[in-house]
Amino acid sequence: GIRVVGHSLGAGVAALLLAMLQGLPEHAQRDLRGVGIATPACASPALAGRLRGSLVSLVHRHDIVPRLSLRNLQRIGDELVSAGEREWCARELDRDLRDLWTHIGWASRANGQALPESPEDDPGAAIAAASALIAGAA
Repeated sequence: GIRVVGHSLGAGVAALLLAMLQGLPEHAQRDLRGVGIATPACASPALAGRLRGSLVSLVHRHDIVPRLSLRNLQRIGDELVSAGEREWCARELDRDLRDLWTHIGWASRANGQALPESPEDDPGAAIAAASALIAGAA
């Protein structure tokens, strides 16, 4: 038989290697098994089903790495970000944009350029002014 073993990233590699070996006809009769310690989320549900019974994954109860899947990160984001926090973030981003616009407008007026009153009035001008300002600073 063949045994694959790994920890953390190596456990993810071991899991994928085990799945690859299981899919090769020349290994169909072999006893293929693996052990992963702190295996990251690296397999689709279908692949995880194929590995069930041949891969043992050990996870410490407080280890976040094995639980870091895209779906779990989305759930955490949904749970941690309340409506009030989203509104606060939107206000802060708007304020930052206005501050940046004020700075770009000041720099553009100093260079003899005219800009609309706000970035929403002409987004193209906002992008062009920001690009010119950045290019001038480079």
